[in-house]
Amino acid sequence: MTVFHIFKSDCMKSSRITLQTSWDQKTCWIHIPEILPSRTENLKKCQQRKLTFNELFKVILFSDTEDRLVFHCQSSLVYLIFAKIIAKFIRKKSKFIYDIHDLNEWPLAKNFHDMFHYIFLRTAIINILEFIVLRYLNVKVMTVSDGLSEVISFKYGCQKPVVVMSAVGNLNYNTNNKKKPNSSRELIFFGTQGRFPKNIIGLLKDHDIKLHLYGRFEIKFLQEIETSVLYKKTVFYHGEYFPQDTSFLQNYNYLILYSPNNDTDNFKYSLPNKFFQAIGNGLSLIISSNFVEIRDKLSPISGACSILSKPKEIKMIMDNLDKKRTKNFFKELNVLASNFHDISKSNYTKILG
Repeated sequence: MTVFHIFKSDCMKSSRITLQTSWDQKTCWIHIPEILPSRTENLKKCQQRKLTFNELFKVILFSDTEDRLVFHCQSSLVYLIFAKIIAKFIRKKSKFIYDIHDLNEWPLAKNFHDMFHYIFLRTAIINILEFIVLRYLNVKVMTVSDGLSEVISFKYGCQKPVVVMSAVGNLNYNTNNKKKPNSSRELIFFGTQGRFPKNIIGLLKDHDIKLHLYGRFEIKFLQEIETSVLYKKTVFYHGEYFPQDTSFLQNYNYLILYSPNNDTDNFKYSLPNKFFQAIGNGLSLIISSNFVEIRDKLSPISGACSILSKPKEIKMIMDNLDKKRTKNFFKELNVLASNFHDISKSNYTKILG
């Protein structure tokens, strides 16, 4: 059985897709690669093809009943519908799976152009396509969290998608309580610029707390880090990282996810890749109260998570978490991360069939 992952971007840049690839026996990425092939050497079982309608047609034409086609994100919906039509026309019975990484929510429009482009065009069209796929096509559906599964089922009047978390499991960190140097004075944020906690940088500077960044950020923003008085000596950028290697996280104790003004369902029920990568490397999380599902997942373990309701209390919160990060804490977090991984892999295997 070959599992084809269809993604309208670079699969290598998606932690979720590379994780699922590690669970597959045989994989082919149909995507839009932006990187050199040498960076996929650790994924030797993974073939790669460039995503086009013609390439997808050939995949359907030569596929058999054992093959699985996993379409990722709303950007793949057009390809999914195209593939289903072709498969029906030429009587192919490959199994189709749609992986919803996040919700397609109605954005706030700042002007008429945004209102027309994002609401009446992009958002509305995607909602219609998603409605057709979830209600009328014989497609199995999975998503990233229990909360999103509930919301999707309610929104489209369909069965709840299978929950396949992006859970990497325990990443072999030292379960002994080895306090890292300056642990109570350093935070890490990694990923993309969209959730960067800009509104607390001033407070971090006041408390002499350093924020270390890893991931993809705009050049203009990186230049601002170098020149702005606000960021200087407080925010440090260390470059991009690969989802397959997050060992750099073991140099830190605390991941911050702080976006208190965003109350959308995507934030409430978010279980981002960085959440699992963090706990897999033994980090505690400091979050704003709108990350409801993260809070609930970590609630069984004292010291795994703390809500930052008042930003001025961040130093006190870090000190309190530091006291709870005992040898027993690491053992419990290790078990929790492993359980998340095992459940997710089991659900993924079942939906492939």
